[in-house]
Amino acid sequence: DSILIFRSFQIFKRREPTLAEIYESLEAPERFCNWLDMQVEESEYLPDDYLRIIDACKSELFSILTRGCSGLADDGDADMGVVDPETKKQYAWHTSVLCSKFRAFSENPVLRSKLCVPAGRDSEITRRIYEENTVVIVSIPSTHFAKAAHVACTLLRDRFYNDVLNTTRAYRHENGVGSGRYTFMMIDEYQNFIKANSGASNSGLIDDNTWFDKSRAYNHINILASQGVVSLKSQADSNAVDSLLQNIRNKIYFPTDDPQTLNRVQTSGGSIA
Repeated sequence: DSILIFRSFQIFKRREPTLAEIYESLEAPERFCNWLDMQVEESEYLPDDYLRIIDACKSELFSILTRGCSGLADDGDADMGVVDPETKKQYAWHTSVLCSKFRAFSENPVLRSKLCVPAGRDSEITRRIYEENTVVIVSIPSTHFAKAAHVACTLLRDRFYNDVLNTTRAYRHENGVGSGRYTFMMIDEYQNFIKANSGASNSGLIDDNTWFDKSRAYNHINILASQGVVSLKSQADSNAVDSLLQNIRNKIYFPTDDPQTLNRVQTSGGSIA
């Protein structure tokens, strides 16, 4: 359902939806489907991948198309605007996790004004860090913004990863990066943000393993602080964490009682002080 919303905004509004707009579309399926039906009816051509998304939603008994009484749904009752109680219940259950994470972006005026302005995607981060020499500090305390804080930090970090890895050598050289000046990322309490997946690179995804492996070639420095190996492995697959730590070439260990961290210090190669 959220992918249908995302692609519908791309095709018909020619921009990506904000998190607030995805939440509002999921929360008000009738309104979204009324708009969608009108757009589809007026369109002379729809991309094949978009038609496949529509077909996938039509195949689900409790999709946004059925819940929103869309004319695209296969349910005959949809034309009469009738939604049975079971459909309402199942749709609410299927969308509850995403809605709970995105609700604050719609309802909190600070998050909405700062992170949900429908201006379209641009190279804002690239321009700021490479051309304006800006240090971007993400301050979204979880004590105030709860789940929304983690979602926002994760998405901003993903945007940062993509923008850095999409720069060319000529562009970095033109802006003096790599000769006396470097981009950097600093994360405290890193165990709360680790994104390590043993199979991610096989799927072409940029997880932290891929990021640490590639970012050095882009004249980038990573600075991370975590409570220890055990805390990292509590948040990600053990093998993925081991691979990640191998990609972090320079490590500083402070006094700790974490047995797995101590074992790693004793068995790691190189210089140990």
